[in-house]
Amino acid sequence: GSYSSCSATPYTCTNRYYIDFVSGNNSTGTGARGTPWKTLEMVCNYTSGAPSGHVNLVAGDCVFLMGSGTVNYTTTYAHNGYPTPANTFCWLSQSGSSGSPIKIAEEPGTDYVFDPATDASFYIDGSDNWVTFNAFTGGYTTAIHAYGTRTKLSNIYCHDNILGNGDSNVTCFKVDAQSVDIFNNRIADIYGASGSTENQDLITLFSSTKNVEIVNNVLYYTQAI
Repeated sequence: GSYSSCSATPYTCTNRYYIDFVSGNNSTGTGARGTPWKTLEMVCNYTSGAPSGHVNLVAGDCVFLMGSGTVNYTTTYAHNGYPTPANTFCWLSQSGSSGSPIKIAEEPGTDYVFDPATDASFYIDGSDNWVTFNAFTGGYTTAIHAYGTRTKLSNIYCHDNILGNGDSNVTCFKVDAQSVDIFNNRIADIYGASGSTENQDLITLFSSTKNVEIVNNVLYYTQAI
């Protein structure tokens, strides 16, 4: 189940958008709670070819995930509007601000496992992002790859990550960024190729990474320490 019972209610948001991978609809949905979209491509970055109804997130915007299940990588769910990587659910380079970050969170009871096949489920890329991920479930290969700056990763249950095709290692968080806070996360069952315990990391920090705070994370059922 979900690691956090936090509700969407306490968030202060400029705009609220809702994604339900099971019951949502990109054609008839509006992104409202009662009529959610089906995929994250409605809010992710595009260099060209953005779908009808797509919105560009601005400072203070909130994106809430709803529902539960395993979200497999298919053309339906994949976000292919950015040059690389193709196999990802969402590439974010929109920018929030210090007092109004862009927030990706979940409704109570939400419990998704993301299977991107290769690469990461979510990419954050930009010079001044101010993006906060809070309380959603990740899984398989890499949950989040942070390239940008000022990113917060919290209350994430990252579990059962298995090496994907084309990847050399498996990890929950890859951080090639500056000013990143990683706190209150739960990380478990990280596996390498064919379920082995090789080629695995809980959190991967690149040499260019600076100003990272890692606090109060729970690690278990893994040899990747």
